[in-house]
Amino acid sequence: MARLIKSNDVTLESSLKNFKSVSKRLNEVTNKINSTFSIVEKYLDECSIGIYAGVPFITDRIPLDPEFEYFLEYTKSSGKYRIVLGKYYHGDFEGGTTQPWEELPRPIKIEVIKLLPQLLNLLTEKVNDLLDQIDDAEFAITEVAGILKGDI
Repeated sequence: MARLIKSNDVTLESSLKNFKSVSKRLNEVTNKINSTFSIVEKYLDECSIGIYAGVPFITDRIPLDPEFEYFLEYTKSSGKYRIVLGKYYHGDFEGGTTQPWEELPRPIKIEVIKLLPQLLNLLTEKVNDLLDQIDDAEFAITEVAGILKGDI
């Protein structure tokens, strides 16, 4: 087959032949990403954590609107806690929007998966902080209950 188009010494023919193997790998990686997010979200749902955590999503690989700040978040969305990409105008967290991870375009999924360990670590820290607060609350409850059981 004759060269159809030459760009940087790569022919259209070789590029087209490469599509099949590249698309196969891309689909395999995307399926792994989707599976990982599903497993993590199911686990968090089973744990009934119900605590917000978010890590900034900054990338120069994907054009994002510079007027907005983006976060990979574990937050309440559509009535349940889930992993989403939050989009906030100049840090206005009240007026922002969220998009569930399963609805994200493939290029963004490939980028945000890198933040998943950081998000889970932050969530773990927040749970541990809450456990410390619970210990203090239980102590206060015990103390108040002891006082109330006595003759006041």
